[in-house]
Amino acid sequence: KLLMEHTDTTVFGVSLEEACFRCCSLIPTPLVQAVSWLNAKGVDEEGLYRVNGCHQTIQAYKARFDKGLKVDFFAEDERLAENVAGLVVRYLHDLPHLFHSKETYDRLAKIFDETEVDSITTEQRDEIRELVKSFPPENRETIHFLAAHFQLVSQHSKNNKMDNYAFQTTLSIMFGKTIAKYSDIY
Repeated sequence: KLLMEHTDTTVFGVSLEEACFRCCSLIPTPLVQAVSWLNAKGVDEEGLYRVNGCHQTIQAYKARFDKGLKVDFFAEDERLAENVAGLVVRYLHDLPHLFHSKETYDRLAKIFDETEVDSITTEQRDEIRELVKSFPPENRETIHFLAAHFQLVSQHSKNNKMDNYAFQTTLSIMFGKTIAKYSDIY
């Protein structure tokens, strides 16, 4: 069953704006499907985002999304959180940019490089919020969606063994320092 009606259905490796247009959504379908499954079935899995999934399985999911085919992890009875988390990682790695522009990323990185998350001032929080408000809706909504997911993962740290240090280290390695710290602020 086709998920999209556009001629080019590729959603991996294109801008968020283009992927969202192709998905007819403010958040790309691969992220919505994968994160929804992870929130329901994967946040308590030890090693979440630290254990690699099966490369072939992740590539098969990616190919199906890029063909515009519906992927429903619940209906397919996917049992391995690392496969679904691996798809999230692959999607984010393939994005040309998440923070809308290099200038915006640089401004956010400067704030986070100068300050620890628990020491961010009110002025810095306000600057971060203003920067995010200036993003196109697709970028802003996707970042909020991911931040909420990462907060949920963090709240389940007793089960998934992702303490604060492991959480920030893992996210920093996978997604870059800015998004890892951003998830603690918003």
